[in-house]
Order: sequence, then C-alpha cells, then structure tokens
Amino acid sequence: QMNAASDEVEPNWLPSIRSLADVKSTITRYRLIGARHVLSTDEASMAELDRLLAETSETLDRNFAKYAALISSEDERKLWTTFREEWREYVALQDEALVASRKNENEAAARIFADTAKLSADALAILDRDIALNDEAAAAATRLVESEYQSARRLVMVVSGVALLVAASAIGFVLLGVTGPLHGLNEAMAHVSKGRLDTVIPSVERRNEIGDMARTLVVFRDGLAEADRMRRSQADREADAARHQ
Repeated sequence: QMNAASDEVEPNWLPSIRSLADVKSTITRYRLIGARHVLSTDEASMAELDRLLAETSETLDRNFAKYAALISSEDERKLWTTFREEWREYVALQDEALVASRKNENEAAARIFADTAKLSADALAILDRDIALNDEAAAAATRLVESEYQSARRLVMVVSGVALLVAASAIGFVLLGVTGPLHGLNEAMAHVSKGRLDTVIPSVERRNEIGDMARTLVVFRDGLAEADRMRRSQADREADAARHQ
C-alpha cells in the first residue's frame, strides 16, 4: 500500500495540482490582456494585444491537454467538464467585447467585458475546487505513506528485536550448552590425569558430541582405575609371596 500511495502522490496528484495552478495563472493573464485590449484605442497596441491573446490561448490549450491527461477520478472529470463549459462561455463573451474594441466601440466593449466577470469567477471557483480535491487526495495518500512507513518501522523494530533474541539465545546455547560442558570435561580430564580416578565425569547423559567425549573419558577413567586395581592386586600377591618364603 505504501508503494501504491507513493506512486499516486508523485506522478498523479502533485502534477495535477501544478498543472491546475498553471491553468489558473494563464487564465488570469488571458483576462488581463483582454481588459487591456478593451481599454485600448491605439491600433498598433491592439494588434500586439491580439498577438498576445493568440499566444496565451495556445498556452491554455496546452495546459488544458496536460491536465486532462492526468485526470484519474470521476469527480475530477466532472469538475473539469464543468469548468470547460464555463470557460467556453467566458471566451465567447470576451470575444464579443474584443470585436467591439477593434471597432473602437470602447463603451460597448467595456460593458460586455464587465459581464464576463461572473463567468470568470465561476470558472476559477471550479478550478479551486478541483485543486482542493487533488490536494486532499495527495494529503490522504501522504498520510497513508506515513502510516505505512510507521508500521514498517515498527515491524523492523520487532524483527530486529526477535533477531537479537535469537542471537542471544544462540550465544546462551553456546555458553551453556557447549562452553560450560567442555569446561567441565576439561576439569574432569585434569583430575583423572592426576590419578583421581573417582572423579565424576559430567555430561555423559548428553546425546551429542559432548556426551560422546564424556563417555569416552569415562571409559578412559575406568580403564585407568582397573589397571590401577590390577597393579595393586599384583603387588599385594607379590608381597604375600615374599612373606611366605
């Protein structure tokens, strides 16, 4: 889910918001050029403003196409369709004002252009709702990313804790299950090698390599004890024979 949410924020919601902001900015510029045209009486100035209007209209068309390609929900599509209808009405009315302006009918042009104010405000309000929709979607996706990140972080901490516990258990096993018994066998072997043949051999009950070593040591100890017993018995017989000579 985190990857899916991240994929929505960066390539979809944020570009949509930026694209709509570009649309709003270009619309404002288009309307300002129209207002200057309506107030102008100089033919050269009007020609330059006509050029700027055509250039800005082309930019708007590109911005419209760019945003339309980013629409990903039915709510976005409905808002965009409504905006485009409002905008077509605005352009048609502004064109009427521009026709009057080119004829130097400035009073009529100004009156018609004034009537475009509501259409412009309505169109921009729809864009604001569209921006808010995309912004909320981006915020929701960001919250989901943050939530998934925190969940993943907690999971990593749990897994790390389990790993540490397993490692500690392994160390404990080595210390208690291997090192300790080996130390006991070494001590027992040292005692046996010094002739303490009554030494108790630890770990003989283990069914592993430690147990095998312990049982081998038992056999070695018992062998030494038997050899010592036989040596003493032979010595006793020799002593007894010597007394009877």
